[in-house]
Amino acid sequence: MKDSYELTGPKVIPLVDPKTKEELKLTKDGYFQNPRTKDIFAVNDSGFVIELKDPETNSKAHIENNFLVSDTTGKKYPINDKGQVIVEKKKEAVERKQPTVLPQKVPIKQVPIEDIYKNYVYNVLNTILHESGVIVEFNMDKENKFCSSTVISTTGLNKRIVYAKRFQNTDTFQNYVLFTIIREFAKLSGKVSIKAINNVNNYNCTLKNSDNDTISFTNVINDYSKQLKNEIEKIREPEENKKVEQQYPIEEKDEELEKFKFYLVTITISLLIILCVVGIILLLG
Repeated sequence: MKDSYELTGPKVIPLVDPKTKEELKLTKDGYFQNPRTKDIFAVNDSGFVIELKDPETNSKAHIENNFLVSDTTGKKYPINDKGQVIVEKKKEAVERKQPTVLPQKVPIKQVPIEDIYKNYVYNVLNTILHESGVIVEFNMDKENKFCSSTVISTTGLNKRIVYAKRFQNTDTFQNYVLFTIIREFAKLSGKVSIKAINNVNNYNCTLKNSDNDTISFTNVINDYSKQLKNEIEKIREPEENKKVEQQYPIEEKDEELEKFKFYLVTITISLLIILCVVGIILLLG
């Protein structure tokens, strides 16, 4: 099955600190951190490692498409094609008033969010197709507002992170990424084992195929857990149908046995009636 698809190859993302070139480690929240400086980074859609820090206030920030957005002020800083965060320089006050010159706007290429989702799903499924023992993890944060996704290759002696991305946990993300991967994983794998745990406050589930590829969902809560359960339950339906089909021959055998019993009882009753009649005739002479 795996040889029938052609893999174009995932884009290699340098997981190092852009300033110090030190190796970054993946955190539980789906970010990357420099163990020495404790600086936090993420990978943008173009594959650049961006420090999640407001360049003006040094407060926490996050990435939205091609912008670095401050968590405190909400100010957006464009990220150029070289992975650099653009900060406007404040002009120094001058005594003489200068004529206002509007800066020429540089168009920033926007990638539709649906295309980002589709490309990610394509790359994840192709990794599963061409390798065995691939681990795909979707971890929700405590509020279920964000989902951190990692794809881990276990080929060779060491585990290797192939993809790492953080998504906003919206309905669009659920439909284009989570549910699509569940359905396509079931189609490609054939038989899938399901291990689900319903906790008091969350829902955890792991899907596994015969190639030891696994997809896990952790800390899914609220309405998202119901939708996820519904999608996973659809995978069980083909297995349930197979069980029903296997019962048909048994039912046919039971029907034949009932017919045999009916004939046997009928013959027995008929013989008893004949014996009674013969007995009466003999008694009456």
